[in-house]
Amino acid sequence: KSAQALLGMARSEYHLSHFQKALEHVGSALDVDSTLTDAWYYQGLLHIKNEKKEDALADFSRVISLDSLYARAYYQRGIVRAGMLDYLGSVADYKKAMALDKENIEAYLKSIEAKSALEDFKGAIADYDQLLSIDLNNEEAYINRGQLKMNISDLNGALADFNSALKINPANPDAIDLWERLKRWV
Repeated sequence: KSAQALLGMARSEYHLSHFQKALEHVGSALDVDSTLTDAWYYQGLLHIKNEKKEDALADFSRVISLDSLYARAYYQRGIVRAGMLDYLGSVADYKKAMALDKENIEAYLKSIEAKSALEDFKGAIADYDQLLSIDLNNEEAYINRGQLKMNISDLNGALADFNSALKINPANPDAIDLWERLKRWV
């Protein structure tokens, strides 16, 4: 069978949650064609499912060495690195994923998580700025960015974000609570 056919079988098994069979088909596909980036990518996903982080990291790195424009591989490698508490590495991977796919909201959210773990609140706010330029009606993003602004003592900026969330959804209980508590201080 061709590597593509074996990879197709692996994808089918993956989507049926038959991860061991999928891993066998991916291995066979890579035996036929070791340069098949999608096979390395799926093998990485399967290693994540099997909690083999080091193997997943190696698989996504292999994808990137074969195709430096494979945005999903950077994103997934970032997730693996964050799971290994390598937040600096994950931020670098998310940054590359976002540069390659500017509409990838999940990459922005993961980058924000990693930057927050590093207490890089200004960097996280900058990612929220980019996210909100893509998705102007994301009330949760306004609330979360407002909370980060509170962390850096930008109380007026935080208040403006809570107001923006309330314009989208006037009944949002988190936005109402944060706005009312902050309004006492500003």
